[in-house]
Amino acid sequence: MKNKLCIFNPEHDLALACDDENFNPPQSAKKFAQDLSVFPIWFSNDKCFVFDYSSSENWLNELKLKFPQLVNANIISLNSDFSEVQKLEVWGWDKTIYKQLQGLKVDKSLFPNSEKLEKIRELSHRNLAIKAHNFISQNINSDKVLNVSASECCELLGVQNFVSENLKVVVKAPWSGSGKGLQWVKNKLSDSHLGWISNILEKQKSVILEKQYSVVQNFAMEFLCAENKAEFCGYSLFETDRGRFQYCELMSDREILHKLCSLGVLEESFLEIQKLLIKFIQKEISPHYSGILGVDMFLYSDNSEILIHPCVEINLRLTMGYVARILFDKFINNTKKGKMFVEHNAQKGFFYEDNLTRKQKNPLIIENNKILSGYLSLNNVLPETSYRIYIEVS
Repeated sequence: MKNKLCIFNPEHDLALACDDENFNPPQSAKKFAQDLSVFPIWFSNDKCFVFDYSSSENWLNELKLKFPQLVNANIISLNSDFSEVQKLEVWGWDKTIYKQLQGLKVDKSLFPNSEKLEKIRELSHRNLAIKAHNFISQNINSDKVLNVSASECCELLGVQNFVSENLKVVVKAPWSGSGKGLQWVKNKLSDSHLGWISNILEKQKSVILEKQYSVVQNFAMEFLCAENKAEFCGYSLFETDRGRFQYCELMSDREILHKLCSLGVLEESFLEIQKLLIKFIQKEISPHYSGILGVDMFLYSDNSEILIHPCVEINLRLTMGYVARILFDKFINNTKKGKMFVEHNAQKGFFYEDNLTRKQKNPLIIENNKILSGYLSLNNVLPETSYRIYIEVS
């Protein structure tokens, strides 16, 4: 069993956009990372070590009594000896986290080299999703798949023409944090839109343009890249608010597929997309990247017909959808369902009081080390906690 140091760095997408090893994340991102520093215990295998900024040792020990699955989860301090670390697992690799971890004197052979870091950033550009979408639409047999991909545009005039032709448009920065790099346009570009787009064109050289669709259900396929191969890891269902993540459903793969099919698409279409994505990933991504990646998709309504958008985003990092998949399979009774929420509230003591209330009103019921029902916070909640990830099962 390998000793694995696990880091939750939710500022990863912002760091990719900045592309500077000395990037200083906003205070909100730093606080998110600190409040959730123990989060990897729920989805990491091997002997997992996490940093702790929230006095979580007693909290973790109590959890281990409920869930023997966490027996290999451990807390480590910044002053520890890292010579025994045999593996690094970060939420996502970028120059910033690379430099931060270099200061811990971890075995240098565990790090991706500079060439791989550059390739990860290149592959994290949103034009990779366009390339994958085109590959799928050119090779798929199903007539339920959107065959018009997004477009990459390098000049403002092209953006204006696209908006005038399509009216309802989403404009995306090539690299951005969850939900933050999107502009929703209806009918015409405002001065605010123009300023934002001009800024992105100057800094990132292009923008991604796509029509807005009538989304019925967001979902994703999760994959593992290892040794130049790609392996399907499962489905995830999630909800967003104008691109910002809200929650994931907690249910079995079979239940997710059943729900998707019940909306009007045959199972064969999803399986065909999955196989084509494995081919694309093995050709374009896995030779350069090892780890989890998620491909975001959605079902949408078009003239009362339900169709699939097969590649909205590709995230070369761990994803909340992957975490939800692992959480359900590892900790939840397979006859139950639930949701995993990510929340922020800057009011001091709000989550602390809410956590106590929810534990009383919806107590955790466990049978054979699996959750049957109830509320559970996935991080230790203190009076100063501003970010929380929690699950509710019923």
